[in-house]
Amino acid sequence: MFTIPDHREDVARMQTTIRYERERRGWSRAELGNRVGVTAHMIGMLERGKTPGSLILVWRIARVLGTSIDALMRGTETPEETTPWALM
Repeated sequence: MFTIPDHREDVARMQTTIRYERERRGWSRAELGNRVGVTAHMIGMLERGKTPGSLILVWRIARVLGTSIDALMRGTETPEETTPWALM
C-alpha cells in the first residue's frame, strides 16, 4: 500500500527559509507581501506556521525570491544545489 510521507518537516523548513530569505534582503513582511500580492499578515501566518500556504502562494514567493519551491522546501538557497534538472 502506498503511504504519503509526512510533510511537516518540509513545510517547517520552507517557512524558515522564506523568513531567512526575506530578512537577508532587508524586507519587511509587508514588503514581501506587496511583491507577492498578499498582506503582511498572510506572510506572517506562513512564516509562523499558522498556514502552509497554497501551492500558488508558495510558487509566487519562490519567484519573488528568485528560487524554486524545491529550494524553499529543502532549505537551500539555489535550486542547483539539490535539483540537477534546474539547469536544463
